Amino acid sequence: MIGKSLYIGELVDLSAIDPEKDAVTFSKWSVDPAFFRMMDEGFFRQLPVHELKKKLEEKMKKADEKHDNYYFALRKHDSNDLVGYAAFIWLRPSHQVGALLFYIADAENWQTLGQEAYQMILRYGFMELSLNRIEMFLPANQEILIALVEKNGFLREIQMREASFHEGKFVDRLVYGLLKSDYKKSLAEVIHA
Repeated sequence: MIGKSLYIGELVDLSAIDPEKDAVTFSKWSVDPAFFRMMDEGFFRQLPVHELKKKLEEKMKKADEKHDNYYFALRKHDSNDLVGYAAFIWLRPSHQVGALLFYIADAENWQTLGQEAYQMILRYGFMELSLNRIEMFLPANQEILIALVEKNGFLREIQMREASFHEGKFVDRLVYGLLKSDYKKSLAEVIHA
């Protein structure tokens, strides 16, 4: 881990969100219910560029002032194309706990970039933010993300029956958690494998 960049990977980089440029892509993504739910913007609809630009500017300003949320653009390392979004929200520093949001836009990018991007954002949460616990709240119909979360050591801790309404039906909401000690143990296993 020493000498490994928190922000620059082999295939993907974590960078700041640029509301001016990124709002166009975020608007395109807002037709995906999984992305829209992460933005938590009320009733499902495509969000116009100007509205997203304003919301992103407000979120970035508030995050800079309060230091209670951290937002990242996930970009391809070779082209700088925006391919995903990640955020630590609901940070509770006195408890060293935070919730993670994670989104990658298409299936091809999930396959090629998902694991590296996810490992980078976890490393940031545990090593830079000094979190002891990272939580994720996921609807049960997000199979790809659930598989990634479980592959990376998160444990399903709570299953709330029919707590989310998605695409015309109620689905369970799942709460996952990963402790820093389990994260470090999994890193040691990878190094010694």
